[in-house]
Amino acid sequence: MNPKQDIANGYGDFLDQWKWDCHITLTWPRKMNKTKAEFQARNFLNKIQKRYKMKLSGTILIKQDMNSIHAHILLLSAHNYPMNLDHIPNYKIQQEWKYNSKITRNTEWTNTQISHYLAKKQNMDLNRPDDWDLHFFRKSNLMKLQNRGQQNG
Repeated sequence: MNPKQDIANGYGDFLDQWKWDCHITLTWPRKMNKTKAEFQARNFLNKIQKRYKMKLSGTILIKQDMNSIHAHILLLSAHNYPMNLDHIPNYKIQQEWKYNSKITRNTEWTNTQISHYLAKKQNMDLNRPDDWDLHFFRKSNLMKLQNRGQQNG
Protein backbone atom coordinates (compact mmCIF):
# COMPACT_ATOMS: atom_id res chain seq x y z
CA MET A 1 0.00 0.00 0.00
CA ASN A 2 1.15 3.48 -0.87
CA PRO A 3 0.04 6.00 1.82
CA LYS A 4 0.13 8.93 -0.60
CA GLN A 5 -2.01 7.09 -3.12
CA ASP A 6 -4.39 6.19 -0.28
CA ILE A 7 -4.77 9.92 0.44
CA ALA A 8 -5.49 10.65 -3.22
CA ASN A 9 -8.02 7.81 -3.36
CA GLY A 10 -9.64 9.14 -0.18
CA TYR A 11 -10.07 12.56 -1.77
CA GLY A 12 -11.61 10.96 -4.85
CA ASP A 13 -13.96 8.81 -2.76
CA PHE A 14 -14.99 11.83 -0.67
CA LEU A 15 -15.81 13.83 -3.80
CA ASP A 16 -17.69 10.90 -5.30
CA GLN A 17 -20.46 11.40 -2.71
CA TRP A 18 -22.05 13.99 -5.02
CA LYS A 19 -23.37 13.60 -8.55
CA TRP A 20 -21.46 16.42 -10.23
CA ASP A 21 -23.01 18.26 -13.16
CA CYS A 22 -19.70 19.46 -14.51
CA HIS A 23 -16.01 20.08 -13.98
CA ILE A 24 -14.68 23.52 -14.85
CA THR A 25 -11.03 24.45 -15.15
CA LEU A 26 -10.29 28.17 -14.96
CA THR A 27 -6.83 29.31 -16.00
CA TRP A 28 -5.05 32.57 -15.27
CA PRO A 29 -2.27 33.59 -17.68
CA ARG A 30 0.22 34.38 -14.91
CA LYS A 31 1.10 33.42 -11.38
CA MET A 32 -0.81 35.03 -8.57
CA ASN A 33 -1.60 34.47 -4.94
CA LYS A 34 -3.75 31.35 -4.42
CA THR A 35 -6.09 33.26 -2.12
CA LYS A 36 -6.73 35.86 -4.84
CA ALA A 37 -7.34 33.10 -7.38
CA GLU A 38 -9.87 31.42 -5.08
CA PHE A 39 -11.62 34.77 -4.56
CA GLN A 40 -11.86 35.31 -8.33
CA ALA A 41 -13.13 31.75 -8.88
CA ARG A 42 -15.85 32.34 -6.27
CA ASN A 43 -16.82 35.60 -7.98
CA PHE A 44 -17.09 33.72 -11.28
CA LEU A 45 -19.45 31.17 -9.69
CA ASN A 46 -21.49 33.89 -7.99
CA LYS A 47 -21.93 35.67 -11.35
CA ILE A 48 -23.24 32.51 -12.99
CA GLN A 49 -25.56 31.79 -10.08
CA LYS A 50 -26.96 35.32 -10.07
CA ARG A 51 -27.25 35.73 -13.86
CA TYR A 52 -29.12 32.48 -14.37
CA LYS A 53 -31.03 32.52 -11.06
CA MET A 54 -29.96 29.08 -9.94
CA LYS A 55 -28.58 27.47 -6.83
CA LEU A 56 -25.00 26.22 -7.25
CA SER A 57 -22.66 24.32 -4.95
CA GLY A 58 -19.25 22.82 -5.45
CA THR A 59 -15.62 22.40 -4.60
CA ILE A 60 -12.62 24.45 -5.67
CA LEU A 61 -9.04 23.22 -5.81
CA ILE A 62 -6.42 25.85 -6.71
CA LYS A 63 -3.32 24.47 -8.44
CA GLN A 64 -0.26 26.58 -9.14
CA ASP A 65 2.45 25.48 -11.56
CA MET A 66 5.57 27.17 -12.90
CA ASN A 67 3.87 29.68 -15.21
CA SER A 68 0.19 29.83 -14.37
CA ILE A 69 -2.51 29.04 -11.88
CA HIS A 70 -5.67 26.95 -12.33
CA ALA A 71 -8.89 26.46 -10.43
CA HIS A 72 -10.45 23.02 -10.73
CA ILE A 73 -14.12 23.27 -9.85
CA LEU A 74 -16.60 20.46 -9.40
CA LEU A 75 -20.04 21.98 -9.66
CA LEU A 76 -23.63 20.91 -9.22
CA SER A 77 -26.92 22.74 -9.33
CA ALA A 78 -30.18 22.20 -7.52
CA HIS A 79 -32.50 20.61 -10.08
CA ASN A 80 -35.66 21.80 -8.30
CA TYR A 81 -35.01 25.39 -9.46
CA PRO A 82 -36.33 26.69 -12.82
CA MET A 83 -32.75 26.90 -14.12
CA ASN A 84 -29.86 24.51 -13.58
CA LEU A 85 -26.55 23.81 -15.28
CA ASP A 86 -28.20 21.44 -17.76
CA HIS A 87 -30.02 24.44 -19.28
CA ILE A 88 -26.95 26.58 -19.93
CA PRO A 89 -24.58 25.91 -22.83
CA ASN A 90 -20.85 25.83 -22.12
CA TYR A 91 -20.12 28.96 -24.15
CA LYS A 92 -22.50 31.02 -21.96
CA ILE A 93 -20.66 29.91 -18.82
CA GLN A 94 -17.28 30.52 -20.45
CA GLN A 95 -18.32 34.08 -21.38
CA GLU A 96 -18.34 34.90 -17.67
CA TRP A 97 -14.57 34.17 -17.43
CA LYS A 98 -12.07 36.58 -18.98
CA TYR A 99 -9.29 34.02 -19.48
CA ASN A 100 -9.10 30.43 -20.67
CA SER A 101 -11.60 27.90 -19.33
CA LYS A 102 -12.65 24.35 -20.06
CA ILE A 103 -15.92 22.68 -19.10
CA THR A 104 -16.49 18.94 -18.97
CA ARG A 105 -20.10 17.84 -18.48
CA ASN A 106 -21.29 14.75 -16.64
CA THR A 107 -22.33 13.31 -20.01
CA GLU A 108 -18.65 13.24 -21.04
CA TRP A 109 -17.19 11.61 -17.91
CA THR A 110 -18.57 9.31 -15.27
CA ASN A 111 -19.01 10.81 -11.83
CA THR A 112 -16.09 8.76 -10.50
CA GLN A 113 -13.84 9.99 -13.33
CA ILE A 114 -14.74 13.60 -12.54
CA SER A 115 -14.21 13.13 -8.79
CA HIS A 116 -10.92 11.30 -9.11
CA TYR A 117 -9.60 13.78 -11.69
CA LEU A 118 -9.05 16.31 -8.92
CA ALA A 119 -7.05 13.80 -6.89
CA LYS A 120 -4.66 12.84 -9.68
CA LYS A 121 -0.98 13.52 -9.20
CA GLN A 122 -0.65 16.61 -11.39
CA ASN A 123 -3.58 18.35 -9.65
CA MET A 124 -2.83 17.43 -6.05
CA ASP A 125 0.90 17.14 -5.37
CA LEU A 126 1.00 14.53 -2.62
CA ASN A 127 4.47 15.65 -1.57
CA ARG A 128 3.12 19.13 -0.76
CA PRO A 129 0.26 18.99 1.76
CA ASP A 130 -0.48 22.69 1.18
CA ASP A 131 -1.73 21.67 -2.28
CA TRP A 132 -4.47 19.58 -0.71
CA ASP A 133 -6.62 22.59 0.13
CA LEU A 134 -10.11 21.80 -1.07
CA HIS A 135 -12.44 24.77 -0.74
CA PHE A 136 -16.21 24.57 -0.75
CA PHE A 137 -18.60 26.86 -2.60
CA ARG A 138 -21.94 27.13 -0.81
CA LYS A 139 -21.12 24.35 1.64
CA SER A 140 -24.59 24.23 3.23
CA ASN A 141 -26.20 23.71 -0.19
CA LEU A 142 -23.59 21.09 -0.99
CA MET A 143 -24.50 19.10 2.11
CA LYS A 144 -28.20 19.22 1.17
CA LEU A 145 -27.40 17.86 -2.30
CA GLN A 146 -25.15 15.06 -1.04
CA ASN A 147 -25.94 11.72 -2.64
CA ARG A 148 -28.46 13.40 -4.94
CA GLY A 149 -27.71 10.80 -7.60
CA GLN A 150 -28.67 7.85 -5.41
CA GLN A 151 -31.80 9.55 -4.02
CA ASN A 152 -33.22 10.74 -7.36
CA GLY A 153 -32.09 7.82 -9.49
